[in-house]
Order: sequence, then structure tokens, then C-alpha cells
Amino acid sequence: IRSGFPDDEIAIALVMAKELMNPLGISHKNNLLIAEDTRTGKRVGWAQIRSLGYAGVTTDPSKFDDGNNSIIRRDLQSKLSIEEDVDEEMWQEFEDDLTDFPNGLASLPWTKEYREASQAATDRLQRRERILELELAARPQLWELSSVYVMPEWRRMGIG
Repeated sequence: IRSGFPDDEIAIALVMAKELMNPLGISHKNNLLIAEDTRTGKRVGWAQIRSLGYAGVTTDPSKFDDGNNSIIRRDLQSKLSIEEDVDEEMWQEFEDDLTDFPNGLASLPWTKEYREASQAATDRLQRRERILELELAARPQLWELSSVYVMPEWRRMGIG
């Protein structure tokens, strides 16, 4: 098994179209896994794993499936949702910041007040990126096996 390459996309999309499967989501950038015959290097099949999103803070991974997928629906968060939470935190930090926003002549780029406000904004942006990175790293991702295909000649041989 190996990761997919850009060259794999066209061949896989053609096979999927012949089988009346939707080939539009196939991309080597989306966790495409290729199974190959070790002797010939010929493609045997493939699978694509796609991220559904991030588990919520309260999600207990040992209780993911109660038959109705209710935990997944309730506690699944997109990256955008997490970014919005971080943005809210950063906005509150901006509101609490004691650095005055310059106005009048102090708002000219060569003034000390302007440079201080500019540096505070730059620091806040860098802090936002660090907080977002830590927040995403702290949450487990939920994955879905979105497509699996085994070439017909390899079926019933212990594969697929």
C-alpha cells in the first residue's frame, strides 16, 4: 500500500466512471491509498479516507456509535467552527488590550503610536495562528472511508 500520486487520479477516475461511480472526489491530496501487486507493481485497488471534521471537546471516543450516529452529529466540528471560536477569543483579547489605537497625527506610519499598534496587531495574528494550531492538534479528527475499489480480476483472491 502506498499513498496516491497525481498520476493515479486520471486512471482511477476513468475506472470509476466506467463503473458508474462518482470520480469527482478522487484526489491524491485527500488521503488516497493505492494497493499494488508487489511483484508487478500493477494497481490492485484503492481507497480514499476523508476527514469528517474534528471531534468536539466533550466527545468520548469509546462511545462513537449508538446505532443512530447521534454522538457524531452532535459533537462534530468543522475547522471553520474551531477557527470562529479562536477568533472570538482573539477579539476579546483585542477588546482588553491596553494599546490605544492611534488617531489624528499619531496615526501616521512613522509615529511611535502607530508602530506600537501595528506591532500589537502583528503579535495578535501570530498568537491566533499558534492558538488555532494547538486547538486543532488537541482535538481528534473523525474519518470516513469514503470509497474503496478492487479491480475485478483481483476480487475473490483475499482482496476486497
